[in-house]
Amino acid sequence: METVELKNKLVDIINSSDERFLRMVKALHQTYNEDISVKADIVAYTFKGTPLTKTDIVKNNREAINSIERGEFKTHSQIRQKYVSQ
Repeated sequence: METVELKNKLVDIINSSDERFLRMVKALHQTYNEDISVKADIVAYTFKGTPLTKTDIVKNNREAINSIERGEFKTHSQIRQKYVSQ
């Protein structure tokens, strides 16, 4: 069935449906749009598979910069020493 035919068939179905069915179609459409919107915003994944949006990445980078500015970091030597001593 081509797109135009399918759309026409759906219009016929919608025109002959009760309110309950129409609410279900509306809910399906909203959920579909939300899923597309969320998936479109994802730009990367963590190594554990957690999705990240551009906003998440910018927020994480700002937090990292702020902690560095506060002196909350370890030097390369400190980190190396931690793993060499194990």
